[in-house]
Amino acid sequence: MPQILIPAILRAQADGQSVVNCSGQTVGELLTHLLQQYPALLPGLMNDSQQLHSFLNLFVDGRNIRDLDQLKTLVAEHQTILIVPALAGG
Repeated sequence: MPQILIPAILRAQADGQSVVNCSGQTVGELLTHLLQQYPALLPGLMNDSQQLHSFLNLFVDGRNIRDLDQLKTLVAEHQTILIVPALAGG
């Protein structure tokens, strides 16, 4: 079953989980499953238009989904999705 790695900044909304097993064949389906399990993650992941926040990057086995098929990117049973929020500083 594919896994989603939850960044520390969002773990409180996922009941402290750092890794969540999700079912689905695409990144979008996996995110839907994740949000069904942990609806409190919704504001941290999606904007008001139900689109992934632009400051988030999702990687499937190290490849950014923006360079693939975005939320339609296929995910195999053994693959891992990493959620990476953009960092800013000065």
